[in-house]
Amino acid sequence: MISLEILAVNEGGSQKKGGHGTPFGSICERKKDIDAQIDAPGLIKIALDTVWPRIQSFCPAFQWQYEEFIVRDSRWVDLLGHHACEPYFYSQCVQAGRKGLKPPIFKTKQFALMVIVPESQWHKYGKWTERAEEDDATRQAPMATTAVSKASIDVFQGEDYIAIGVPLPSKRTHLRTASSLSSTSSSTSPPLKKAAFFRSPDCNELKEALQSGRIANVDAQSVYDLQNENVQLYWIATHPMSEILENSKYQSFTLHTAESATGQLTVNTSSANLIG
Repeated sequence: MISLEILAVNEGGSQKKGGHGTPFGSICERKKDIDAQIDAPGLIKIALDTVWPRIQSFCPAFQWQYEEFIVRDSRWVDLLGHHACEPYFYSQCVQAGRKGLKPPIFKTKQFALMVIVPESQWHKYGKWTERAEEDDATRQAPMATTAVSKASIDVFQGEDYIAIGVPLPSKRTHLRTASSLSSTSSSTSPPLKKAAFFRSPDCNELKEALQSGRIANVDAQSVYDLQNENVQLYWIATHPMSEILENSKYQSFTLHTAESATGQLTVNTSSANLIG
């Protein structure tokens, strides 16, 4: 009896001098108690039957071409070119007796077989892997952000639902006086800035501006009083007051986190906006 060590190898990927291929996927199976007089077709069948399920598990989504696989020995000899009904490893197990006086001695050994994925098929696998990674990156890319001012907040209000903003935990505490609201469709990405569009100034307007002494009336304090707060946007059902008073189930609601979205609330913190 002999034993076999069977590996999965991709052709042409070895970095070692004189190498022909590189093992992949940590695929290495051992078989014991193999008939020492087994021929090449029998070895090919054992190697493919043993390693093929492991290659499929290595990447189930890729269409491996089983019929292209090649079985070689440790000397890189293709077993398919060896005659059938002729023991393949038996002669390497037989040793001559001492001084030729004793009959040959059989010693069991372990032999290596490699199931080779051809270089062309491995190249296709590499291209397929790159496309799959690009597709995953595209699906996971954050969606564009939509900015909504206070005047257009009705975008979030429907016939039966209205959006409410709930402040997210923060180290600072401020008065929540809504002046504008921006909502994002991704809980991980900050709101994107709205694109600005410019036009060339009118020639007469430019002259008038230069003659005015280059003075601008900017209310800086009104800008300093503004502060952005992160909020969580939830949808709640709306009903007429008469229905709410008559039906107790309408007198409370549940916030569904899975259907919420994050956004920012611009707060005017000036003392003129304080109540009480």
